Amino acid sequence: MTPIKPRTLLVVFGLLALLVGCSTPTDYVVVPEESEPGPPRAQPTRNSDSDTYTVKPGDSLYLISFATGADWRQIARLNGITPPYRIFPGQVLRLRTAHPGSQARVAQAPSSGSAVVRAAPDSALVTPVQPANPPPSSTARTGVSPPPVPRSPAVVASPVPPAPVARAPAPVVQPAVAARPVTPVPVRMPKPGAWQWPASGKLSARFSAGAQPHKGIDLDGNLGDPVHAANSGVVVYAGSGVRGYGNLLIIKHDEVFLSAYAHNSKLLVKEGDAVRAGQTIAEIGDSGTDRVKLHFEVRRKGSPVDPTKILPRR
Repeated sequence: MTPIKPRTLLVVFGLLALLVGCSTPTDYVVVPEESEPGPPRAQPTRNSDSDTYTVKPGDSLYLISFATGADWRQIARLNGITPPYRIFPGQVLRLRTAHPGSQARVAQAPSSGSAVVRAAPDSALVTPVQPANPPPSSTARTGVSPPPVPRSPAVVASPVPPAPVARAPAPVVQPAVAARPVTPVPVRMPKPGAWQWPASGKLSARFSAGAQPHKGIDLDGNLGDPVHAANSGVVVYAGSGVRGYGNLLIIKHDEVFLSAYAHNSKLLVKEGDAVRAGQTIAEIGDSGTDRVKLHFEVRRKGSPVDPTKILPRR
């Protein structure tokens, strides 16, 4: 038997070790590659309910004023609406002026001696691009240097003074003026006797502006009892489009006051009708509520006021 050479044994043992290592299971963890952080996703924004209103079919400025508590004249002014005050479904109306915090920040005034930089349109912000390979000079094309230009010894070039650099004028700082206190204008209410009670029933719920506001008064009554106009005016809304008010009438009395009559069982006038004080305009009911009653409100420039302050004493 021919003896095996030591070098051959080393090669055999090396191959066996390699095979054993490949067959042995190895534990490992897959680490995902880090992805590049992208820009943050824009969060959905929505208009504040207290600052805007989206017009629905059947709405009018007077109805929106009643539902939101904003003066209808202010709504028209903020949205550029002129007589005959037409609005359209889907139209987003501003109800109030923007809050100071929601306005864009005003850039600080430049320091003294600095130039004011104004935003320019995109077409004015184009930088001229230099060509990558400039055209060769005449020397490079011909290989011959141009003859030197002879100088006249009698002419001495005088140095050109640098042009003066124009500086922007320093901003004028206005002295601070102390704000004068604004004297509130007293609220003028109609004289007692100019209005009359809209129904003869007992007063069952009073006006409240507290934590649980009650924007008007409730008068008891029987189903079908007459509802009277508290003052002369024009019907600007007749329908059931305001949640919680049932069959509702709104009467515009002048540029300041509106009155509202809710939960009626039947409406006897329509939008655009002129009514006189004391005229029967509806019948008491329980639409939109749990019992038969008349809910009566008075709005001054969109804000509810206590009707008992302008109604005659009983």
